[in-house]
Amino acid sequence: MIYLRILFYSLLSFCSWLLGLFSPFLFVKNVPTSTVPMESLNKIGFTDLLMNNILVVVKNISSFFFLGIPALLNLFFNGFVFGSILKSSVSSDLVNKQKIALLIFPHAILEFLGQILSAVIAMEISFQIIKKIAGSHSSVFPKTEMNVLLKLAVITFLLTIVAAWIETQITFQQI
Repeated sequence: MIYLRILFYSLLSFCSWLLGLFSPFLFVKNVPTSTVPMESLNKIGFTDLLMNNILVVVKNISSFFFLGIPALLNLFFNGFVFGSILKSSVSSDLVNKQKIALLIFPHAILEFLGQILSAVIAMEISFQIIKKIAGSHSSVFPKTEMNVLLKLAVITFLLTIVAAWIETQITFQQI
């Protein structure tokens, strides 16, 4: 069942990305190559970026208090904004489209996967608590479910760490 949730959140994230990519909203013609000075991007450290990404993951996981709905909204919003920014950048004549793909996608895929898995963890915790309240389980987390959630949490944090490293050591260095 947890794999269906992973698939659902992945499809939601992908659809929101496509919606942002093909939406007429948030589209800006002639986007400058950067709204942030390039020198300041190189000053963003691995630790700063990692802490920001870990904070997003922790917020997603802690959204189980609200049935994982905030994590769902976060995934949708991030996908939509990512698609919109990508559309604006690609349609600009000032930006090399191949460079955008090579710089953004390697860390973005890992970052999105980490966020997707953190949303799945939140939803799964919510479902387990509801099952316990409804009397379906003798314990809040059956041992097999707990093992799966712990594995997903470790994978989520590893993906987030690797994404932050790629972003600071490769993406920012190539800009």
